[in-house]
Amino acid sequence: MAGTVSPARLAPARLAYFASAHFAVPILRALDAENARYRLEFVVTRPPRPAGRGQRRRPNPIDAEARALGHCVLYTPSLDQLRALDVAVVLAYGRKITPSELVAPRCGFVNLHPSLLPRWRGAAPIERALMAGDRQTGIAVMTMNDTLDGGGVYQTFSEPIEDEDRIETLSSRLGVLAARALLETLPQILSGSLIARPQDEARACYAEKITAADRTVDWLASARLVCRRINALSARGGVEFDLSSALENAFGEDALGKNALGKNATRARLSPVLLRRACLADARLVDLPGGEFAAGEATTHKARSAIHKPGELMSLDPLVIACGQGAVVVTRLQRPGGCELDAADFLRGAGVPRVAKPRVAEPRTAKRLASKPRSSKKPRAAKEPSSEISNPIF
Repeated sequence: MAGTVSPARLAPARLAYFASAHFAVPILRALDAENARYRLEFVVTRPPRPAGRGQRRRPNPIDAEARALGHCVLYTPSLDQLRALDVAVVLAYGRKITPSELVAPRCGFVNLHPSLLPRWRGAAPIERALMAGDRQTGIAVMTMNDTLDGGGVYQTFSEPIEDEDRIETLSSRLGVLAARALLETLPQILSGSLIARPQDEARACYAEKITAADRTVDWLASARLVCRRINALSARGGVEFDLSSALENAFGEDALGKNALGKNATRARLSPVLLRRACLADARLVDLPGGEFAAGEATTHKARSAIHKPGELMSLDPLVIACGQGAVVVTRLQRPGGCELDAADFLRGAGVPRVAKPRVAEPRTAKRLASKPRSSKKPRAAKEPSSEISNPIF
């Protein structure tokens, strides 16, 4: 009969979801909420890994969330299970999918890649977009083949990058954007009305894996790029910085303590440290002479200079570091293997003298200090008690 819809077309599409990262959770929740249109047959993720001091095996966020929502979780699905699907959805899975698996579902695999392809193909697209100073990134809904993120692109969805974005904040927004992108494009992909377009290979660039070399900061770069690098690697431990040498260079040896034992202990605690979070310093902080923020009597040292070399400390509270252009304020840092702390708490615990002293409203400058030399008056001697007895009692 004309106009009737067959029961087969009313049946929800059969899906599987391949993911492991925390920012992939919004898609899982979106598919669970759309159970009238999509039947999530199972979730595929990486198996639990040892974590923490006790090295107990802990499930990743996708594993935990899928079980909490009552879905079947698999670590190695069979080809028969994949052939029973209409489509498989992938976001930040973390494992290579074989060519035989890619063609098993009726509509193949749909990948939601967190970049505006063909820019930043590869393992760390969000980190590399931040570190490169990109103004925008996004989600590319794409097909999958046996090349590295080289499949055709159905549609892209853009997301702006703010100067003070961290990997955590940007990933979170991209996860929400990926869920919206999937729900907008999946009906057309299943019906065959949305066609994937080949990528422009001439514009392709690759997001290499993050390595130990990426923890090194080029302080000659602009403050914007330095800040981006620190915040891009915050979830991976941050970037390394030799704070003990920076303290001695900027404020003198007294910045590490009054005696040799104290200096050596502080030097060991601060070589190196890991910078975990930063923001751009405004003009007010960049122009400070540094005197009020120096440690103890070291205020007459290099910190009072109006010119700060890249990588040099400009102040301790807040913790400001000069760059090739501008400066960054480091707000969170830690020792390797230690806990992440606010900058002031970290320096106080590391034994840097007087770092907890609060700022005054008007910082003292070198000129004002020079115009007010220390007083040469001798301290007043204590008054000796009189030998005569006053008000004697008869």
